[in-house]
Amino acid sequence: IEKKDYKFSPFKDTRAEGHSAWVNIIKGCSNFCSYCIVPYLRGSEESKPSDAVMDEISQLAARGVVEITLLGQNVNGYGKDSGDISFIELLEKINAVEKIRWIRFLT
Repeated sequence: IEKKDYKFSPFKDTRAEGHSAWVNIIKGCSNFCSYCIVPYLRGSEESKPSDAVMDEISQLAARGVVEITLLGQNVNGYGKDSGDISFIELLEKINAVEKIRWIRFLT
């Protein structure tokens, strides 16, 4: 797959198992650490639009998911590349989804 052709996958039923689900929010990395190959393979950080993240989480909550794990190489960089909302603002929006009880993130 060419990097330029890589897109965030749309919402999929298999992303949720019981009460928990995983949601990709950012891909790539802009840090270029000397020991890491990620920026060369996946390119610079690219945040998934917050509207798309919230749509996916709303669909998951409607299906009974109460725990969301946000995924990305560097989730705290969310929004910095796009001028969209910040990671903190995204967490606040997710926290406002009534059915979501737990928010986790892996980086």
